Amino acid sequence: MKSASTAMAALIGAAALAGCSVNPDRVTGGPDQSPLISLNLPDFRTGGSSSDPTGVAAAPEVPVAPAAAEDRLVSAIEAQGCVLTSANVDSVLLSANLTADELRVITEQLVEAGRAELSGEGAIRILSTNCI
Repeated sequence: MKSASTAMAALIGAAALAGCSVNPDRVTGGPDQSPLISLNLPDFRTGGSSSDPTGVAAAPEVPVAPAAAEDRLVSAIEAQGCVLTSANVDSVLLSANLTADELRVITEQLVEAGRAELSGEGAIRILSTNCI
Protein backbone atom coordinates (compact mmCIF):
# COMPACT_ATOMS: atom_id res chain seq x y z
CA MET A 1 0.00 0.00 0.00
CA LYS A 2 1.29 3.43 -0.89
CA SER A 3 2.17 5.89 1.81
CA ALA A 4 0.32 9.19 2.05
CA SER A 5 3.39 11.09 0.85
CA THR A 6 3.73 8.81 -2.22
CA ALA A 7 0.05 9.23 -3.01
CA MET A 8 0.37 13.01 -2.55
CA ALA A 9 3.39 13.12 -4.87
CA ALA A 10 1.45 11.15 -7.49
CA LEU A 11 -1.52 13.52 -7.18
CA ILE A 12 0.69 16.60 -7.47
CA GLY A 13 2.43 15.08 -10.50
CA ALA A 14 -0.90 14.36 -12.19
CA ALA A 15 -2.10 17.88 -11.43
CA ALA A 16 1.08 19.30 -12.98
CA LEU A 17 0.54 17.24 -16.12
CA ALA A 18 -2.96 18.73 -16.36
CA GLY A 19 -1.49 22.25 -16.24
CA CYS A 20 -2.29 22.90 -12.57
CA SER A 21 0.06 23.88 -9.79
CA VAL A 22 -0.10 23.32 -6.05
CA ASN A 23 -0.53 26.32 -3.80
CA PRO A 24 2.04 25.45 -1.09
CA ASP A 25 0.47 27.88 1.39
CA ARG A 26 -2.78 25.91 1.33
CA VAL A 27 -1.59 22.35 2.03
CA THR A 28 -3.35 21.36 5.25
CA GLY A 29 -4.51 18.30 7.11
CA GLY A 30 -8.05 17.07 6.60
CA PRO A 31 -10.48 15.87 9.29
CA ASP A 32 -8.92 12.40 9.19
CA GLN A 33 -5.42 13.96 9.10
CA SER A 34 -5.06 13.17 5.39
CA PRO A 35 -3.43 16.03 3.50
CA LEU A 36 -5.65 18.52 1.72
CA ILE A 37 -4.17 20.56 -1.09
CA SER A 38 -5.30 23.60 -2.98
CA LEU A 39 -4.64 23.70 -6.72
CA ASN A 40 -4.11 26.73 -8.89
CA LEU A 41 -6.01 25.99 -12.09
CA PRO A 42 -5.33 27.81 -15.35
CA ASP A 43 -8.33 29.55 -16.87
CA PHE A 44 -9.08 27.12 -19.69
CA ARG A 45 -11.73 29.47 -21.09
CA THR A 46 -8.99 31.82 -22.23
CA GLY A 47 -6.48 29.22 -23.32
CA GLY A 48 -4.72 29.35 -19.95
CA SER A 49 -3.94 33.06 -20.01
CA SER A 50 -5.56 35.67 -17.85
CA SER A 51 -4.89 38.51 -20.30
CA ASP A 52 -8.41 38.30 -21.77
CA PRO A 53 -10.43 40.85 -19.75
CA THR A 54 -13.76 39.24 -20.64
CA GLY A 55 -12.73 35.86 -19.27
CA VAL A 56 -14.35 34.16 -22.26
CA ALA A 57 -12.52 32.45 -25.08
CA ALA A 58 -13.46 33.26 -28.67
CA ALA A 59 -16.05 30.99 -30.23
CA PRO A 60 -14.61 28.38 -32.57
CA GLU A 61 -15.00 28.99 -36.26
CA VAL A 62 -17.94 27.28 -37.90
CA PRO A 63 -16.71 24.66 -40.36
CA VAL A 64 -17.53 25.39 -43.97
CA ALA A 65 -19.56 22.74 -45.73
CA PRO A 66 -17.70 21.14 -48.63
CA ALA A 67 -18.75 22.21 -52.10
CA ALA A 68 -21.14 20.01 -54.03
CA ALA A 69 -19.57 17.47 -56.38
CA GLU A 70 -20.75 19.38 -59.48
CA ASP A 71 -19.18 22.61 -58.21
CA ARG A 72 -15.91 20.86 -57.34
CA LEU A 73 -15.78 19.35 -60.83
CA VAL A 74 -16.52 22.65 -62.57
CA SER A 75 -13.81 24.40 -60.51
CA ALA A 76 -11.29 21.66 -61.26
CA ILE A 77 -11.99 21.82 -65.01
CA GLU A 78 -11.84 25.63 -64.96
CA ALA A 79 -8.40 25.36 -63.37
CA GLN A 80 -7.32 23.14 -66.30
CA GLY A 81 -8.29 25.71 -68.95
CA CYS A 82 -12.05 24.98 -69.03
CA VAL A 83 -11.76 21.75 -71.02
CA LEU A 84 -11.73 18.19 -69.68
CA THR A 85 -9.60 15.93 -71.86
CA SER A 86 -8.00 12.51 -71.61
CA ALA A 87 -4.72 14.32 -70.88
CA ASN A 88 -5.99 16.15 -67.78
CA VAL A 89 -8.71 13.83 -66.49
CA ASP A 90 -6.53 12.35 -63.72
CA SER A 91 -5.60 15.79 -62.44
CA VAL A 92 -9.23 16.94 -62.56
CA LEU A 93 -10.45 13.84 -60.69
CA LEU A 94 -7.83 14.32 -58.00
CA SER A 95 -8.55 18.03 -57.63
CA ALA A 96 -12.34 17.50 -57.53
CA ASN A 97 -12.04 14.47 -55.23
CA LEU A 98 -14.19 12.35 -57.54
CA THR A 99 -14.09 8.83 -58.97
CA ALA A 100 -14.33 8.05 -62.69
CA ASP A 101 -17.88 6.73 -62.15
CA GLU A 102 -18.90 9.95 -60.42
CA LEU A 103 -17.31 11.92 -63.26
CA ARG A 104 -19.44 10.15 -65.87
CA VAL A 105 -22.67 10.83 -63.98
CA ILE A 106 -21.86 14.46 -63.19
CA THR A 107 -20.66 15.37 -66.70
CA GLU A 108 -23.94 14.01 -68.12
CA GLN A 109 -25.84 16.17 -65.61
CA LEU A 110 -23.78 19.24 -66.53
CA VAL A 111 -24.39 18.74 -70.26
CA GLU A 112 -28.14 18.24 -69.69
CA ALA A 113 -28.25 21.40 -67.54
CA GLY A 114 -26.41 23.44 -70.20
CA ARG A 115 -23.36 23.95 -67.98
CA ALA A 116 -21.06 21.92 -70.26
CA GLU A 117 -20.84 20.84 -73.91
CA LEU A 118 -19.02 18.19 -75.91
CA SER A 119 -15.99 19.72 -77.57
CA GLY A 120 -13.79 17.78 -79.98
CA GLU A 121 -13.05 14.09 -79.59
CA GLY A 122 -14.04 13.09 -76.08
CA ALA A 123 -13.41 16.54 -74.61
CA ILE A 124 -15.94 18.36 -72.47
CA ARG A 125 -15.95 22.16 -72.25
CA ILE A 126 -17.37 23.91 -69.21
CA LEU A 127 -19.78 26.81 -69.83
CA SER A 128 -19.47 29.23 -66.93
CA THR A 129 -18.67 32.85 -66.19
CA ASN A 130 -15.00 31.83 -65.96
CA CYS A 131 -15.10 29.84 -69.21
CA ILE A 132 -16.60 31.66 -72.17
